[in-house]
Amino acid sequence: MDKLSTLHLCGWLRFKHLMLLTYLAESRNMHVAARAMYLSQPAASKMLKDLEDYFGFALFERLPRAMHPTELGEQVIRHARILLNDAERLVDDINDLREGGYGHLLVGAIAAAAPEILPAAIACLKRRRPRLSVSLQEQTSDRLLLDLEHKRLDLVIGRLTHVSQHNLFDFEPLLDEPLRVVVRRDHPLVVQGKVPGLAELSRWPWVLHP
Repeated sequence: MDKLSTLHLCGWLRFKHLMLLTYLAESRNMHVAARAMYLSQPAASKMLKDLEDYFGFALFERLPRAMHPTELGEQVIRHARILLNDAERLVDDINDLREGGYGHLLVGAIAAAAPEILPAAIACLKRRRPRLSVSLQEQTSDRLLLDLEHKRLDLVIGRLTHVSQHNLFDFEPLLDEPLRVVVRRDHPLVVQGKVPGLAELSRWPWVLHP
């Protein structure tokens, strides 16, 4: 199999190919994906076959009732989502600039950061760029970092959820986050009169934020 080149890929690949991959990944059904793209099912099937022939491997596993992405297909689909989100941002930014706007910043934050850090940061940013549009999304760190990876967000204030994310993103420490263990007044951990260690705490059931 010939090695792929960026130049050849850019000359051959079309946005409709990327759309088909994302629709198939979401629906797991060729008929549903074809209908979403206003294509006939044979046309959509041929488009997928062309993609698989080009890459030299199967992107989806054909099952009796569904189509599941292969391991290699998942990687291609991930990049397809990133490229489509980039295109969507390009359209939004151009429309915003043509209408007299000054750009759009998409920020994601965990609940703990939203009231602590963001108000002062946004106020400072708006003093520098008063016509900049800022959108906020509050969610757990795992969801926010997934949106950041797929370029649905520009930056995230949150926590690392996996060591591999150091290879995907640039991180800037903002502040330390103190943690407290809370129990009822007459809990055995309090009655014993000493600070429990982690090994002892691990034997008790916990209620934790996601």
